[in-house]
Amino acid sequence: MARQFTPRPWACGFASLVLAAGALAVQPTGVLSAQEEPPVQWQRTQEPTEPPPLVFRSTQGINFPTATTLARGEWQFEISHRFRPAISEGSDALWGLDGPVYLRLGLGYAITDRFTVTLQRSNEQDNLDLNFRGRLWERRDDRFPFLLGAQVGAAWNGELPEVSPEPDPWQFYAMVILDQGLGERVGIGLVPAYLRNPDVFAESPENAYSLGVHGQVYLSDDWSLLGEWNFSDAWNERLYDWGAFGVELEAGGHFFKLVVTNATSTNPSQFLAGTPFKFEPEEWRLGFNITRMF
Repeated sequence: MARQFTPRPWACGFASLVLAAGALAVQPTGVLSAQEEPPVQWQRTQEPTEPPPLVFRSTQGINFPTATTLARGEWQFEISHRFRPAISEGSDALWGLDGPVYLRLGLGYAITDRFTVTLQRSNEQDNLDLNFRGRLWERRDDRFPFLLGAQVGAAWNGELPEVSPEPDPWQFYAMVILDQGLGERVGIGLVPAYLRNPDVFAESPENAYSLGVHGQVYLSDDWSLLGEWNFSDAWNERLYDWGAFGVELEAGGHFFKLVVTNATSTNPSQFLAGTPFKFEPEEWRLGFNITRMF
């Protein structure tokens, strides 16, 4: 009689493990990958936005705005000084640095990639300014980019003397901004402007028109030279056109500008009307601008 083989319980369990391991070993790798790395559900619904062309890297020159805008959601803080003593006063006034200043503080916010709203205050007559700036059109060109923008604003002067007739504290203005690039390192701009009530002490508000011209030469990725001139009519004590020139340093989201000018005013409703000082070395003053994007 032949001997019958009876499998042991431990042998059955061992065989089951071997069979299970073999099944996993021959399982298609695609199944394992699908289990370990679920398919990505998110997909881009639109192509990324192409950045706008640049003529000027900063949103402002010395006084004049440029058509360069912030990215949507960005903020910009600004502090500007214009020293009132002239450089020609020499060591007695520390060459213009030892004395009072006209100060502007500003905070801007980009509503979209094209439009920015800014609130700024100058301590000259406590001038509070609210303005809107927009980049309206651009031509993309590697050598000769062009940008068209505009800025409109309203200003209220909260610190005026009590005289007769009573001063009108409200001023309104509009500027067209035309920026033209000349190669990769030179930019020029024209800023024709309209100003309502240039002389707040006049018997009735009047209309003023001016033309701003500015340019910038980029010497490197960090340093540049810049200059401005404003052609305007004479209003009250503001008898002369103003000019300014200086250097700009760009570093880590900051723009530092050190300037020489015959204009001490900083807010648009004030500097568009001209300056009381001639553009002569005896009347030149020091100033600086600092802007920070975040």
